[in-house]
Amino acid sequence: MKGLKRDESGWRLQITPPGEKRVRLRLGDMPAENAGAIAVHVHKILAARASGAPLPLDTADWLGRLPEGLHERLAAQGVLDEFMARPVTMTLGEFCDLYFQRPDDRAWRTVNQLKIARGNLLAHFRPARPLRSITEGEAKDFRKWLSLPRGEAKKTWQTSTANRICGRVKEMFAYAKSRQFIDRNPFESVSGLTVRANPDTQFVVDRDLTRRILDAMPDEMWRAMFALARIGGLRCPSETRALRWEHIRWSEGRIDVPCIKTRRHVGRAVRTIPLWQELQQVLEALKAKSTVNSVWVIQEYRAERSNPAVQFRRLLERASIPLYPKLMQNLRFSRAQELIDGGYPEHVVQAWIGHSAAVAKEHYRAVTEEHFHRAIGGAQASARPAAGHGWVNSGSAEGQKDHQGLTNPKRRFQAEPTITRGKQSSS
Repeated sequence: MKGLKRDESGWRLQITPPGEKRVRLRLGDMPAENAGAIAVHVHKILAARASGAPLPLDTADWLGRLPEGLHERLAAQGVLDEFMARPVTMTLGEFCDLYFQRPDDRAWRTVNQLKIARGNLLAHFRPARPLRSITEGEAKDFRKWLSLPRGEAKKTWQTSTANRICGRVKEMFAYAKSRQFIDRNPFESVSGLTVRANPDTQFVVDRDLTRRILDAMPDEMWRAMFALARIGGLRCPSETRALRWEHIRWSEGRIDVPCIKTRRHVGRAVRTIPLWQELQQVLEALKAKSTVNSVWVIQEYRAERSNPAVQFRRLLERASIPLYPKLMQNLRFSRAQELIDGGYPEHVVQAWIGHSAAVAKEHYRAVTEEHFHRAIGGAQASARPAAGHGWVNSGSAEGQKDHQGLTNPKRRFQAEPTITRGKQSSS
């Protein structure tokens, strides 16, 4: 390094900046790499002062960790002037506190997922770790660490969960970069974080099972909540909870659904879906039981953090109905699958269900048993369901022209549907 020499008393650094007095700095006896590092940063400081450019982030971080004595000696030699404040190194814990103090219009579930990511991040790197010191290699090691057994039970995250956590951390560090707390995001180099659909959880709630569940619901409120998710394709509970009676345009045959999850994106705060005739019958029955001044379609489970899936599970168990993997999400999945199979264009289904093309392709498409039967002529296509199958006809583009309406809601079905993950039982 230019200006760095060693004599009998140790290392010394001499630099003569253009137009300024010579810098003489005794470093003493230390390893060559340490003396070299000091020389590099002193050269960067002098270059930044000469050009008026800001200090490189690694040098600013180095200054923030300097012992007080060396900092004073640099100031005495004119390397640091009175306008160059001593930088403060932001720790990982301080950044996380700052990140969650900012205004955030995302749903509480999203924020909660970010807090889970924060907990894992701090557990791995520790709160006192300098934010800028985390390297790309350590970021990759963090993703591997998420897959290791943890706790007394030695449980491990599923691959999709670990990817989601690491993706949230990547999002947090992107914010740090945008605020210029760091000059590069070490998690940008961590690839393969896309959350892939799990075939084991892609379950189609078919026509027979849908009737049985409607039958098992104890009142009009529960039938409406189930029908809004299964027939309307609403997210439950966020969208079913936000639905008001004023959102239902009875005369026009439409429902304006408040999209809680995507409302912060331009043009995605509300989506309009058809008021399917079978859904209309369920909602009319609930409306008849509601008070005159009622505002919300679903009066119960109003608290933001309440989870109707817990009681829904109990209702299914009480009715001896086999449980499927994702009690609420599989309802939307089933409707999306049904509408596509029914002949509606994909862009129409995406608009009605409320997801992007990428999400639809990854998470709302599956090869079902009915597809195989249809291919070999063993079952009727869902676009033209057999007569007598009731409400599912409106899931097809041509079914709107056929007979519509629910079958007798009190009717009990004797046949047990085949509950196979990732497959739909044939009708």
